[in-house]
Amino acid sequence: MTVEKQTILVVDDEPNNIRLLNHMLGTSYTVRVAVSGREALKRAVINPFPDLILLDIMMPVMDGYETCGHLKSNTDTADIPVIFLTAKTHPDDIVKGFEFGAVDYLTKPFNREELLARVKTHLEIKSGREKIQRQNRELIKAAALREDIERILHHDMRNALGAIVNLPKLLLKEAVTKKGRRHVQRLSASIDRLSNMVNLSLDLFKMEKNQYTPEMSPVDILFVVNTINAEVQKLKDERNISIKIVVRGSPARDKDTFIIPGEQLLFYTMLLNLIKNAIEASPENGVVTIDLDSGPALRIRIHNMGVVPREIRHRFFEKYATAKKDYGTGLGTYSAKLIARAQNGKIKMTTSREKGTAVTISFPAPSEEKPDESG
Repeated sequence: MTVEKQTILVVDDEPNNIRLLNHMLGTSYTVRVAVSGREALKRAVINPFPDLILLDIMMPVMDGYETCGHLKSNTDTADIPVIFLTAKTHPDDIVKGFEFGAVDYLTKPFNREELLARVKTHLEIKSGREKIQRQNRELIKAAALREDIERILHHDMRNALGAIVNLPKLLLKEAVTKKGRRHVQRLSASIDRLSNMVNLSLDLFKMEKNQYTPEMSPVDILFVVNTINAEVQKLKDERNISIKIVVRGSPARDKDTFIIPGEQLLFYTMLLNLIKNAIEASPENGVVTIDLDSGPALRIRIHNMGVVPREIRHRFFEKYATAKKDYGTGLGTYSAKLIARAQNGKIKMTTSREKGTAVTISFPAPSEEKPDESG
């Protein structure tokens, strides 16, 4: 397989210099020639574009500085490295060349080894930069493909769930035993939760991209907490953990409510993850306290006497942060952060051996309406 030579555009108004450079470079590279700045601008956009330009500074009509400025202002040629050829050695002249966008300079008369070394170096830098750009484009394509696949999967999963979501209702109309009805009702509840999870997973994907707008409505957080408390009974029993629920400084009562604007499913998912984490992290026979309080802000605080390992404290809410639990994914606290942020909330964690661990989610208190004083 023949490898194409890289192309170098030599720009110089002196025929002897052109012959010399052609002789030095012609063996290893394809050499293209221009004898003026204006001709260089035309030859620089001939396909294939040159990989590098050797540009004389002192030329009539349009000197090398002006020529380089035009090259760098053209999006088609802006990334082509330019090495100035110059008899000028004053630092101001060299600095001026870099200010116009040159990557290097060579002084006349040329030293063959130095010329070839600098040309090779800048061509390798250009090739490396182009490789990185290609890889970045491929990564962007792969990310876009991943998003498309996830959207398709969510769509297909929704359709599949839609086909079975009504089956429990149909079964309940048939002649089934009392025990059978309980099984069907459990199946129906499980299907509803699975359907909600599929919908939520796409919502979390949008939250990660800051593209999710929640449908805000009053949510009774105490009702959500009580629901979760009942659902995690088996997990509590395994570790002999009790849950204490406090509302505005007092033990929760049946008639209490604690309203925060948001989406009930989002609050359920966020609090389920955090409460399960607290139960699993709590010492056996311990207490998990869920404190709902209002003041300058509406606050949900979940506390246990366990301690977050030092190595994950600084990234507690980051994706895949986990203390190596057997079945942990490290996504529970990350999704909690996304859900809190999507509903105008802030989340933080504090931990110490003396005080245990507390995760606090704060939401702005609804602003009181000012009375109408216009009358």
